Amino acid sequence: MVRTDHHGDGGGETYLRFSAQATSTAPETLFGELSGLDAHDHWAVPRRLREIIACRDVVAGDLGGLIRKEKHLLVYLLLAARPELRSVLELGSSLFEMIDGLEGARRALSESGIDDVAIDRLAFHGIEISPFLRRLAVELHPGHDIQHHADATTAVACDLLYDRVVSSLAFETTTELAALVNRSQVALLNLYLSCGDTFVSSWAGKPLTYFSLDDTVAQLDRPLFYLFGRKSPGPDLSHGQRVVEAFFLCATDDVAADFLALATKDPQVAAYFTEKDIVATPALELLTT
Repeated sequence: MVRTDHHGDGGGETYLRFSAQATSTAPETLFGELSGLDAHDHWAVPRRLREIIACRDVVAGDLGGLIRKEKHLLVYLLLAARPELRSVLELGSSLFEMIDGLEGARRALSESGIDDVAIDRLAFHGIEISPFLRRLAVELHPGHDIQHHADATTAVACDLLYDRVVSSLAFETTTELAALVNRSQVALLNLYLSCGDTFVSSWAGKPLTYFSLDDTVAQLDRPLFYLFGRKSPGPDLSHGQRVVEAFFLCATDDVAADFLALATKDPQVAAYFTEKDIVATPALELLTT
């Protein structure tokens, strides 16, 4: 069981308990408990290792076997659309299962008309607070160029940025978010955005920021396109405010067009784009819909 103790200051402490009960009403036998980063590491590692194994099991021509296509497939397509992108930065990189996902996408699309991406030539940069996860990611991916950073302020500029909501846990302002995104050429972002002002909610006892869509777009140096999604699975964290929890692409118009065009080169990719209703709509249009 993973739980978070709240301290009344918007923060919290994470605990992982390993216990057993003969019945729901029987006394609990506690075998052990971890807290803080150790608790998170012991919870995250088996989840990410299962993802790595699933990605490594993907066979040639079978895109259906690729998990988390919204990450692994879409990042691969951006790399295929722009071969000059040679470095990838992930905010919250965990075990760098992205590497295995990209290799899985490469195999799944090996019989398509989409250009091959040489994953082993890419430089991977991860922003990850856990020293254990950083070390394990390197051990699991021998031969890959992996560099880690403990926080976003020390991360170098990279060609392609990927973020799945970690920005809402890492940053408090649109200025901080835009500063990171502007250090990339292309960014695939799963963002929690407010249709009004920036505000702070909470998730698992941690502050969670909904960034003002209007302010974010104003500070980015490239267009922000809405791709798909409106509400993330799970509890409503918006407190009744008008928000968008979706995937976005921050890129120039030509990159967005080339990315979307790849869906016409493979029926499996086309089917996925249709299933998710993936488009490239200027993000500010969400304020009027």
